[in-house]
Amino acid sequence: MIQSPASLGFGGGNVVVAMLNKYINKFGYDIDFLNFIDRNDDFDVLHLIGMQAGNCLNGLTAKTKGKKIVLQSLFYTDTNLFLYKLTERFMSHKFWAFSQNKFYLMQQLLNITDVILVSSKAELEQIKYIFSFDKSKAKIIHNGIETEIFDDIDDNFIEKFNLKPGYVLCVANINKKKNILNLIKAFLLTGLDTKLVLVGIYNDDPDLFYCNEVKKLINESEGKIVRVENISKGLLASAYLNAKIHVLPSFWELPGLVSLEAGLAGAGLVLGDCAPVREYFGNLATYCNPNDISDITDKITKAYNLSPTTKLSQFIKTNYSWTEIAKKLAVIYDSL
Repeated sequence: MIQSPASLGFGGGNVVVAMLNKYINKFGYDIDFLNFIDRNDDFDVLHLIGMQAGNCLNGLTAKTKGKKIVLQSLFYTDTNLFLYKLTERFMSHKFWAFSQNKFYLMQQLLNITDVILVSSKAELEQIKYIFSFDKSKAKIIHNGIETEIFDDIDDNFIEKFNLKPGYVLCVANINKKKNILNLIKAFLLTGLDTKLVLVGIYNDDPDLFYCNEVKKLINESEGKIVRVENISKGLLASAYLNAKIHVLPSFWELPGLVSLEAGLAGAGLVLGDCAPVREYFGNLATYCNPNDISDITDKITKAYNLSPTTKLSQFIKTNYSWTEIAKKLAVIYDSL
């Protein structure tokens, strides 16, 4: 049993849910979605994606009924770890049980979970430092990519949006964490004779002011920036394949599933510099300081002028396919 996807829009957690449902079935497991209204308790293992409050409560409830819990933590923060840890230790004390605050709930979920899955060594080190739990329960399972996404391509993307191949692409929701405002400012400073294509929806809540600033820059860009949303998988595949580079200057990612997809398609990568991202891509990507517009500008320019290579695409296909990740998950399920 796995949690229901939170939405049908873009989002790494939702993609993980969909891929679990598709690939784990191939190993003989019956997968169903947890129904939050009419709960069905006829399952053996509950696989939770993320430590949101709702997931914590569902995990705690399932444990009281004797179910096994697998938690995919999806946890990483760019805040001060020492202060975060102090806050967690204070707010997770049993005195605060009545408040059901996020720190208390996360700590309780980690305590009762049978297996904790993290997507990188960096993520593991953070949760080991911040939270108190049996560290032997934690296992590293990398995030994966559906390598078949380019089997069904809609070649109309270029024509549909009046583009030329070789543009700069960013597939991401438009919000502060993804750092889209700095990306736009940096791109406009590059002077590159191409366009920046943004594929994603606005996260107006709680970033309404931020999104309005993005909209303003797009409107003032004189056509240098093209934004599209709600496109099919076939058109998205075409968007990746026609891009020269994909830029995701986020403040942090785990590692950003769109980066895996773009890299598999053959696009060069410019990524916000953080530990999980470097762990995934090593020296096969270009890294930028997300707080420094001039550095983002410089890295976009350098990456755009690099000669194409197949090394990144082959590396991703070999190491991060969902088929291989599902095999590892099946071994974990078998052990419960």
